[in-house]
Amino acid sequence: MLSSLNTTKPAVPLHFLIVDDNPTITRLIELQMGKAGYCCDTAANGEEALQKINKNNFDLVISDISMPGISGLELLTSIKRKKPHLPVLIITGHATIENAVKALRLGAINFITKPIRFDEVFETINKVLDIYKQKKAIHASAKYLIQEARHFAIPTSELYVSDLATYLTEPLEQISLVDTACRKSVTMAIYETLTNAVEHGNLELDSSLKFNKNGGMAAFKTIKEQRMHDPAFASRKVTIQSAITAAMAQFTIADEGAGFDYTALVNPTSEDCIEKPHGRGIFLIQQIFDEVRFNHSGNSISLVLRKKNL
Repeated sequence: MLSSLNTTKPAVPLHFLIVDDNPTITRLIELQMGKAGYCCDTAANGEEALQKINKNNFDLVISDISMPGISGLELLTSIKRKKPHLPVLIITGHATIENAVKALRLGAINFITKPIRFDEVFETINKVLDIYKQKKAIHASAKYLIQEARHFAIPTSELYVSDLATYLTEPLEQISLVDTACRKSVTMAIYETLTNAVEHGNLELDSSLKFNKNGGMAAFKTIKEQRMHDPAFASRKVTIQSAITAAMAQFTIADEGAGFDYTALVNPTSEDCIEKPHGRGIFLIQQIFDEVRFNHSGNSISLVLRKKNL
């Protein structure tokens, strides 16, 4: 089922590189990306991928993690060293926590698991591209930033997740708290946190609806659109507080929903959890931030990030 496939073809086709030693997998992904209007190139191994990356300007790399020769993790490391702005989405057929954690910490923007569910693939790609298309607004004086604090209370109907996630996290790189690759990963984690506050908090949507056989992603989007126009849901606010210094950053994001029992969360480092198509956001957030804390009612989350050695 491919209900989440965005068939609106981009004016200028984005260029993806798909890396997998299984030609059936690369062909399958290439076909689905082509239907969505993306231009794709393929590579059968890490060596071929690096050659093509050196010669071309790709917008996204989608790579298997387990390949002969240069592994997906080694390829990811090379890409982040040579082209830190290039986003990499990892595919793993062996959803071990070690592989997922390593990939995220090496700079992968996110990961998906085999067997490939294209609803999940396109939802993830849309998030990645949403963030990476944002234009930087770095002023010459930004490198002299010492500290800053921000406080927002934004109605759900007026909150643009990708814009806000980028705006909140750009200072992290400007102040040299993180490097470019890490900042992009932090932006994705904030994106997930804001999405949770909007969808699961204020709009009271259950993410499992996305992968329900009766409607899937299309049904989820329909309900979301209805509630975005219902004042009872759309007028609820998301509150964001951020405090950034050269040593650390803290973000607190709260919604006006009923909250949830965070103590009942399935261990995000368990194999059973990581293989599920939903619940991936909490896992991603916990791998990126040094501290993740919920308030008593579960409708507020605090995230702490400490300076990384660049």
